[in-house]
Amino acid sequence: MESLPVIAFVTGIALLVSQNKYRLKRPSPPHPLLRAPTMNLAPDLPDDPEMQQLLQLLHEEIGLPKHKTLRLQTAINIDLGCDGAEAKQFMEAVEQAFAFDLGDYDAYRYFNPPVFDVFLKHRAKGRGKKVPLTIGMLYLAIKTNSWDTQTLENLS
Repeated sequence: MESLPVIAFVTGIALLVSQNKYRLKRPSPPHPLLRAPTMNLAPDLPDDPEMQQLLQLLHEEIGLPKHKTLRLQTAINIDLGCDGAEAKQFMEAVEQAFAFDLGDYDAYRYFNPPVFDVFLKHRAKGRGKKVPLTIGMLYLAIKTNSWDTQTLENLS
């Protein structure tokens, strides 16, 4: 009975030393976008760091749909429902993350304004129906490091 505390102490030390021996080795988790079971990416979507970063921004700023397949032709404003303040914040994040010039980018061409604007009708003449802003347009702008509305809309 007198040696019971000594045996318990030695057993505790042995367990402490050998604890890593019995732990399961878990593989490192995959990229957050690849881990999400709700992500459906089209097979023709480019797999380079720029596209991954763009998809990450889309995921963080807008949220990606569970039921739609993302393609280069997916319109951020129409298909993903990005509009208003969310669109403004997303475009600022894209501009900052990729450090490219927005050139002749016009937010009213693609998105409704973030707040109610009494003078919108006057300022937005000729901008009634919104033009789709696609993932492909953003990707091309990132790759060319500039925004040229006419070129981007014609190529997409």
